[in-house]
Amino acid sequence: HSREMVAMGRRKSRRRLAVAAVAFATFSVHAVPTAHPPHRMHIDGSETVAISESASASSEPKSASASEPDSEPESACSEMVRLQAAAKEEILAYGEVLRDRFLWADQYGAYAVPESVNRSFVADALFNTFTFTANNTWEVFETDCTTYVTTGDIPQMWLRDSSVQMSTYVQHAPLLPSFTAVLESILLRQVRFFLGDPYGSAFFQTTGPSPNNGPNQNECAPSDLCPNCTCVECAPSCSAYTYQHDYELDSPLFMFELMYKFWAHSPSDGSAFFIANMDEIKSSVHALVDLMVVEQHHFRDSPYYYRP
Repeated sequence: HSREMVAMGRRKSRRRLAVAAVAFATFSVHAVPTAHPPHRMHIDGSETVAISESASASSEPKSASASEPDSEPESACSEMVRLQAAAKEEILAYGEVLRDRFLWADQYGAYAVPESVNRSFVADALFNTFTFTANNTWEVFETDCTTYVTTGDIPQMWLRDSSVQMSTYVQHAPLLPSFTAVLESILLRQVRFFLGDPYGSAFFQTTGPSPNNGPNQNECAPSDLCPNCTCVECAPSCSAYTYQHDYELDSPLFMFELMYKFWAHSPSDGSAFFIANMDEIKSSVHALVDLMVVEQHHFRDSPYYYRP
């Protein structure tokens, strides 16, 4: 009898998970009924987003005011700080809509939610999951004012992880103008990390002699850039920001997949971004092809050695 109860509980849990999965997969393709209680923003397949007032205000260019002589001078990356804040507001507002879509799924006619499912619990889980990356993982990369994406529980940035983290949002980019600008800066940061070390899969936010800065002294060969690095047999040399020098071919492929998704979902095919950064993007494509050609004959052609 106890085994039957356990099995029944597992079946119920699987059904709840299945409902949540279906909701997460389908809530973004159905229009929000106008008769529904007001949202922070109204989304329709043929319309743009009317984001909350706070997001709208933070998205507008700010000019210096003569009445604020004592205000602190803006940092070199103040524009990216502003864009990240505005993008977070956009995603929070969008998350509210997605949460309501699940709570009121029956009205939308998208799918039926079993009565046994705790709608509020699942809806809050969807909201928290959707907004977590924007709320907790974006940092400003001070060297060039791009966006650095931590994993959320580890302070370093992985090419693969950051690509998947952004994939949640990229399909909504046409509706989120500030987020689109942040995403472009993330793509540029990924490209620059990859060009700096095609064998690297993860990178520090800062560089310096401390073990908490790049490059990783245990995984990189001694060089002018890293005289304190200890892996004498490791090759080739790391970049200034390398955290993990473990060659993983899927890492840059995830980066290019995110770039393709952005191109596919963005207005005007994201042409302005690609035109403005064509030299670096083309260089990263050539670097990836060269890497794959060499590693097809690793023992004959490759200088790469990694000590985990």
